Amino acid sequence: MVDPGVVDADRVISASAALGMAQALVLTLEGTLRQLREEVAALEEVGDGVLRQENAQLRAALATRGVIEQAKGILMARHGYDAETAFKELAQRSTHQRTKVRQIAERLVHEAVATPLQHP
Repeated sequence: MVDPGVVDADRVISASAALGMAQALVLTLEGTLRQLREEVAALEEVGDGVLRQENAQLRAALATRGVIEQAKGILMARHGYDAETAFKELAQRSTHQRTKVRQIAERLVHEAVATPLQHP
């Protein structure tokens, strides 16, 4: 029978070793957790940047669409084109002049605004 007042040295050493291992494990896990938090923060920054870039691209596309539609309307009125043919004309001019469709459309709209209407 074991006397409750007697300390078993092997058990104390085993408990102490287990405690030391547990503490080492906690430190390792805390380091891993800190690393993961840093990686998540970095990914969130990248994600925010991508969203901002896509937002800017969509806004630019919306702004560009208006001027292209105006240019198509001008070509339709001047030449009797349908919408598809008017866009093809803008695209063809863009290719020949090696300029973006938006820039071709802006020039066409600017010229149309600058030129007074001629009444028959």
